[in-house]
Amino acid sequence: MIAGCVRSMDDSAALCRLAETRWELDHLQAARLSTVQLEQGYGRLSLAALRKLLPLMEQGLPYMTAVEKVYPDRALAPMVELLPQVLDLKNVRNPAVVRALTELRKVVNGVIRLYGRPERIQIELARELKKPKDVRKKHRSENRERDS
Repeated sequence: MIAGCVRSMDDSAALCRLAETRWELDHLQAARLSTVQLEQGYGRLSLAALRKLLPLMEQGLPYMTAVEKVYPDRALAPMVELLPQVLDLKNVRNPAVVRALTELRKVVNGVIRLYGRPERIQIELARELKKPKDVRKKHRSENRERDS
């Protein structure tokens, strides 16, 4: 698997050669792949799920279509309850996550008041919420420096 090789190989020249020979990438694509740095400890899908989905995606199916085909029982159904009446935040120990969930509730309630109940809400939290406050602050300052 490509991600496993990218994560485990330290020699970028060897990874570049591997990308050209095994995965038939051109030199520019292989060179770009060899500079990729994957964040440790994160992966949206398991290897089992990837093995089921990749053949369909290689045939040209979009990701969500492949997911619906492989996992038909996981079809997204409209939620009856958008948010619980009282969020149980006692077990959440990260104050940044508590603040994010509280703000989310306010935004969703505002959207409902203005436009009515949405058909679907998809929430993606930044991975940075898992990191300590000083690390998040450092990332923000680095991003600001790059933007200016």
